[in-house]
Amino acid sequence: MEIKLKNQQTTSVPKINGIDMIANAKPIMLNNVKIDEQNINATNQNIQNTINQNIKADSVQTQTTLKPTINKMESIKLSTTAQQNTNQQMQRNEVKIKEQETPLKQNIQNTINQNIKADSVQTQTNKSETNDDTLKDAILDNYIDNMSRNSNLSQIKVDIEQLDFSLTKRVRSYLKKLINQGGSDLHIKAGSKIRARINGDIVVFSEEILSKDDALTFAKELTRGRFQDLIIEKELDMTYIYDANTRFRVNIFFQMEGVSFAFRAIPTTHSTIEELGLPEALNKIVTMERGLVLVTGITGSGKSTTLAAIINEINQKKAKHIITIEDPIEFVHKDIKSMINQRSVGMDTNSFAKALKAALREDPDIILVGEMRDIETIEMALHAVETGHLVLSTLHTIDAKETINRIISVFPSIDQSRIRATLSSTLSAVVSQRLLKSTSGGRIAAVELLFKTPRIELIINEGRDGEILEALAEGKEIYHTQTFDQHLFELVTNGIVSEEAAMEKATSPSDLKLRLQNINFADQQNADDTISIKS
Repeated sequence: MEIKLKNQQTTSVPKINGIDMIANAKPIMLNNVKIDEQNINATNQNIQNTINQNIKADSVQTQTTLKPTINKMESIKLSTTAQQNTNQQMQRNEVKIKEQETPLKQNIQNTINQNIKADSVQTQTNKSETNDDTLKDAILDNYIDNMSRNSNLSQIKVDIEQLDFSLTKRVRSYLKKLINQGGSDLHIKAGSKIRARINGDIVVFSEEILSKDDALTFAKELTRGRFQDLIIEKELDMTYIYDANTRFRVNIFFQMEGVSFAFRAIPTTHSTIEELGLPEALNKIVTMERGLVLVTGITGSGKSTTLAAIINEINQKKAKHIITIEDPIEFVHKDIKSMINQRSVGMDTNSFAKALKAALREDPDIILVGEMRDIETIEMALHAVETGHLVLSTLHTIDAKETINRIISVFPSIDQSRIRATLSSTLSAVVSQRLLKSTSGGRIAAVELLFKTPRIELIINEGRDGEILEALAEGKEIYHTQTFDQHLFELVTNGIVSEEAAMEKATSPSDLKLRLQNINFADQQNADDTISIKS
């Protein structure tokens, strides 16, 4: 360590022939060198005195400099002590409040239950139905509201032994009717007629009306142990197994008139790509080893059905390890050539992102993510693709262009250039669907197809998304890409859908109409030429 001496004075020493000479000094021989012992001792004493003076001066100056800081620290210490005392007092007050509040809440809950029971007895004996229904609705609303606000949620439990499941039996009859008529959805709403979606149209399925009380009881029968989750979250997704061949995806939710239910039919038998009437080019996805494949469309456009057909084709032809992460599980796959692990969010895992992160350590070849809902899930999916996996997922977007924009816009602006570059290199295919009525009475999907090509990769990377539609149209013959209007044109000319139905789903109805008019004119011209030749 180097010590800097303050105000140190050096004594001039006379020199003769370059050698220091000190008068009256008695030289000492050390290694043949003469050293003045008295001068060394004097110099050492001066050095020590100077060091002591500097240390003392520095100590005084340090204390002067640090005095405000020490005072401030003492003040902070006192303030912290006071704050701790305040916090302790607040905690003691909160404990007292909770101790007083718990009996009060229990009394309120007991009163509500007694009112409901008394009201039920009164309703059976009272002939004034209008007043009884009004009172019952008010009590039931108060009951539901108190349940949802009750901090002691352990009280919200369903006693299965007290349920007779009569409402479930009645609803099953409607589900059977839906299956027989080939419908896709059953809608049950408290205070309204039961309706269903048949061939894309909502129709009245029954004149029966479930009361608010019956709807809540049916929710208990359906959810059982998960009724508590319904009360807390106000909506709940689950799967209902009707029989060995039919399952339903169910969404239960509260609305202003009570509880509503939406049942979506999910057949357990898997249709092939050909049976669904999908483009044959989708078989290219079955042969892919890595990359990101997105199936997009609005709710109810058949995204899950298309993904199930693709997984089924892979399962039939290739030995792979497939992990699916769904909310909830819809199509159940049995191991054939591939090994398939299916996980349900909420039951088998807590979130898409966590399950996707864990899947990377589970030796998968293919990962199916039911929906890319948030930035964390999208980031993990892109990472899984970059590590050499094939990832399939869905998005609620109407076409390939919006799909790319949606993924990029989810991220902060500072990361969008990076995500765009990643997406351009990892996106292998986008399958966008729109369901429309067929001339045979069912429904068929019009499909826009994007496959990765050098031109598509460049367009995405450089942000020229407006050129995607043109690139898809021009790549139809070579790369098997296609636009919605190109596929609709084929469906109309092949007699699969009507011109009116195609116009409703077209991206550019005027362009499609012009193309159809031209083909009709050409057909008429050919017919006239044939007649002339025969004549």
